[in-house]
Amino acid sequence: INEGELYIARVGTNIVGVQLLVPPIPKSFVDLDSYFNLINSKMVTGYRMVVHPEFRSMGVGRKLAVDAPKLAGYEIIETRSALYHYIPIPEHWGYTNADKYFDDIYWKDRPANMKLEQYIIENGFDPNLFVDDDYCLDFIRRADRKKLSQLIMEDRIEQGRSVLLYYFSIMAECGYPYDGNVDTLIEKFKSKIWLPNDDEDLVKGLKNHKQVRYGAFFRKLK
Repeated sequence: INEGELYIARVGTNIVGVQLLVPPIPKSFVDLDSYFNLINSKMVTGYRMVVHPEFRSMGVGRKLAVDAPKLAGYEIIETRSALYHYIPIPEHWGYTNADKYFDDIYWKDRPANMKLEQYIIENGFDPNLFVDDDYCLDFIRRADRKKLSQLIMEDRIEQGRSVLLYYFSIMAECGYPYDGNVDTLIEKFKSKIWLPNDDEDLVKGLKNHKQVRYGAFFRKLK
């Protein structure tokens, strides 16, 4: 996933846990600005962690959450999960709650998100059911394809802008503020967002539209 790095925890010959780390900025975007390269060199995102049930509460999760990023050479790790919104597990690993950035930045000022949501509902569909491909395809067949493509692209741009500002906030908190013009950088980022055309891309856009409320955390490892 996005050129991720997989780390495996073993006890003897038993695989007891895995941690998937991914770069915050997709590799296809890093050439837009040197700050994107700085983010990826300093910070990594804990995308998914799984610990075998028989080895839980034994420190395996902490090893994967703290030691794996250190072994990979990163200074900052950020992680977010719908589970963490209800149970702040990363606090046990020494992480700092980043909800103040995620909620205030990521969910603030999202008109494109609301426009797409309204368009879906106006056509008699439920955005919460866009986990099923057939349901998405049924909506695509009934929708104005050109308008839907434009709305999904605007939603993608908005999502991307929000998550970039979230990463910028964590980097600044850890001593690496961006000293350029944020709006100019965001415009560069927008130039890489594509207009979805085929059914597969439209389905992906609909699935990504309805996002869960995450709990967000970060930790400086050095």
